[in-house]
Amino acid sequence: MRGADLDRTDEITKKVRTISGIEKLRSNIKNALLTPLGSRPNLPDYGSRLNELKFEFITDALIDLSGLFIQECVIASVPEVAIVDIEFYRDSQNRELRINIIFKDRVSGQIGTVSVTFAKGVYQG
Repeated sequence: MRGADLDRTDEITKKVRTISGIEKLRSNIKNALLTPLGSRPNLPDYGSRLNELKFEFITDALIDLSGLFIQECVIASVPEVAIVDIEFYRDSQNRELRINIIFKDRVSGQIGTVSVTFAKGVYQG
């Protein structure tokens, strides 16, 4: 499980470096969550429905729905991991929601975490 990740370049050579293991799974999960469901040609089940919620007010119902959308996405798009827990943290004015996804690599058993921030109107990695 290796691949290039454009966000990570070698500081000295300035070339794109490959990543593997938990780091690659973290990248795969984040990419799937930030990709609208069905937007990739020939991959109709890849991505998430989180973008459907980006202009909604942050409420308990939105948090519950976000959790469901995250689970659907990971099951369909990144089957090599199992979700252990999803933690939600919102600011006092309900303008920003930070989501921490704790996952387990089904092969190695390693645990990893990936975070996504929802600021009213946009999801950020």
